[in-house]
Amino acid sequence: MNIDATGKILGRLASRVAEEASDGEVTVVNTEDAVISGDEEDIKDEYNQKYERGARDRGPYFPRSPDRIVHRTISGMVPDDAEDNLKTLIGNPDSVDTTDVDVKTGDDTKNREYVRIGDISQSLGWER
Repeated sequence: MNIDATGKILGRLASRVAEEASDGEVTVVNTEDAVISGDEEDIKDEYNQKYERGARDRGPYFPRSPDRIVHRTISGMVPDDAEDNLKTLIGNPDSVDTTDVDVKTGDDTKNREYVRIGDISQSLGWER
């Protein structure tokens, strides 16, 4: 199953993908366009603190690229035996057909403030 993350709220998307990954292989495309609701400055500060936490040689290691951020979020919700069923991609290579999942998008939320994962990644130093 291929799922398009464009405009989807990360936490809700992650729980739905984790459920699907337990049943079979799931690929999430356009991960840089998933969103996190909340104040942009607060969210970027929170992710920056996560990235800077720990030491380079000991960890914990926090990813900068959007596909790895989404993968880390989802893999925390997936059983260990189903983690191999999960694949996350930047963009939509080969223009694969995607299935639309029924989760709230950034436009559906009461809180209209949200930040794209791609913007968070760029603030952490990721370069496309």
